[in-house]
Amino acid sequence: MTSEQHQAKLTAYQRAMLTHMGIRCWQSRVDTPPTPTAELMPKNVQTIEHKQANLNKLKQQISAQKPIDLHQHVLLCMEEQFSRSQLVKDVLLFLNLESDKVTSTTKPISQYKNYRFAWSVADHFNYQNDVLTTPSFNELHSTKAKKRLWELLTHHSNSL
Repeated sequence: MTSEQHQAKLTAYQRAMLTHMGIRCWQSRVDTPPTPTAELMPKNVQTIEHKQANLNKLKQQISAQKPIDLHQHVLLCMEEQFSRSQLVKDVLLFLNLESDKVTSTTKPISQYKNYRFAWSVADHFNYQNDVLTTPSFNELHSTKAKKRLWELLTHHSNSL
């Protein structure tokens, strides 16, 4: 048996895939099939380098996003239905904040800057650096939670 009998013939698709992976296919001059072209390549094949480059571009775009300047407005990081509630209006009135300069969003506080006051939802009560953090509005309907909120606000306003 000669070495030619042991050689397997590659299809045009197999040649195209090997070429796409950077592998050069050698062949004898006797039977030269056509050179693989881009039309033979599957449309959805991407190299690891191409995927990594796209991932790096996406990471750069995310990190390049600058916080939105609110120009001393009030930031309410909660659903809009809650931001129009009487409790929010009462808190803003208590803190002497103008209710006509309110921005309501469901995005995190980290995407904003230069706000006069911010209210976000978490699993605890806190008031630091003009950021009020409270449990969800469903939990704030309880008397105990409302009492805790007003104690926190009163303590903060007394310490100013």
